[in-house]
Amino acid sequence: MEKLYKKRFATTIGIFSISVASILLLTDICQQKNIKQIEDKKIEQFFIQERQREADLVEIKNEDIEPETDNNYIAVLEIPKLQLIRGLFDIEDARNNIEENIQILKESDFPNVENGTMILAGHSGIGKSAYFRHLDNLQIGDLIFLYYQGAKYVYQLSNFYEIEKTGYFQFHKDNQKTALILITCKIKTNLQLIFTSELLYQEPIV
Repeated sequence: MEKLYKKRFATTIGIFSISVASILLLTDICQQKNIKQIEDKKIEQFFIQERQREADLVEIKNEDIEPETDNNYIAVLEIPKLQLIRGLFDIEDARNNIEENIQILKESDFPNVENGTMILAGHSGIGKSAYFRHLDNLQIGDLIFLYYQGAKYVYQLSNFYEIEKTGYFQFHKDNQKTALILITCKIKTNLQLIFTSELLYQEPIV
């Protein structure tokens, strides 16, 4: 009788554990889905605003876009090969940090600055903020898009290399080229990966 009781108790505990694990998994999936929907909406808002800016249209109607001006991005980064599209906050915005988002470094020039260099840093590894986790899959010649102030800036990856992780980043600025630099950590090492791309052309956001 005692063995039967123990067996039933163990079965009950097993079923309960599986149920709890399933609930937690479903909750996490729902949370991630909700976060993705919010991000997609914010990026959609960015492109609506940028298209209207370029076309010099009338002010955005309240029914066209939700009044979330404090959440608006100033730019959007897209890397088609990695299926990555992510909004960027202004340099002075508290949300412009590597712990939560892709960070615009303060040394950056914006893409409309001729022969300027924009520098973006992001986490690799695991976690919801590891937006640059697959950056090491990029190859020379891959395209990177940056949307800013009504224009789409098309960059092409020209070089990538490793440097020691020291807490700061130095780079040689080519005053003859407009560039975009992406920085992330190399997993399980004390190294950083640096990806340099050069501006090919720009065109209006359509």
